[in-house]
Amino acid sequence: TTSPDNRFIITAERDEKIRVSHLRAPYDIQAFCLGHQQFVSALQILPGHPRWLLSGSGDGTVKLWDYESGRQLQSRDLRQLEGTTSSEANKEKNPAVCRISSSPNGHYVAVQCNRLSTLHFFNLDQEAEDKLLPHSRLHLPHCPLDVTFDPQGRLWVLMDCCDAPLQIYTHRLGCWECDADNPELSRVTEAFRPHWETLETSTRTSDRFDHLYKSSFDNVTVYLQRKQQRMEEQQLKRTKTRTANGNKKAKKDASGAGTQLST
Repeated sequence: TTSPDNRFIITAERDEKIRVSHLRAPYDIQAFCLGHQQFVSALQILPGHPRWLLSGSGDGTVKLWDYESGRQLQSRDLRQLEGTTSSEANKEKNPAVCRISSSPNGHYVAVQCNRLSTLHFFNLDQEAEDKLLPHSRLHLPHCPLDVTFDPQGRLWVLMDCCDAPLQIYTHRLGCWECDADNPELSRVTEAFRPHWETLETSTRTSDRFDHLYKSSFDNVTVYLQRKQQRMEEQQLKRTKTRTANGNKKAKKDASGAGTQLST
């Protein structure tokens, strides 16, 4: 992604780094945004906040940065917002953030994770100490394939459902309501319904990020096993050495006794 003033290009890498480079000279690095524990999967510069960058990762967090300096302003763990305990979270990989979308005025930020049917919404407050504030959650009937805001601030959700693949949600009275009878929704749905199979295949996210997660190894167990094996081999070697020395001494003593008897 590029900064609004076209000075910087911001890229994400598999090894958790976010690199901020000068657009006209990409080899000239302005800053690194460091803090994610897994691959970075989503980047978004927010309308109304041209110096702020939101990033999502396979570690299940959303982070807010002053990207020009590389300074982290805040981090939100989506597992905590879901009420997931650490023991439950360790049973499987953290859900990767696959999409961050903001409303045109920058007031609402929607965060989508793969394998989850819940969307998280945040508000941004430039003056507050906690700048990235949890706002609400939207539980969908199916896992979303993609989300985006339109110019009117309505949220369009593409879901993994061939019967009703598209839904529009509008924020009213503190919550997100579905506009199921919207005529515009019907027109758009009918327009791409013939292409649904291709669209579904290209946007399905069930295993989209699995190959990006870092593999974990139980190095301690392997180390202890190898250490025990070395100790046993050393003990066996010492035993053999003592036995060999004992045999040599016995032969020497027997040889010396035989010499004395012959004299």
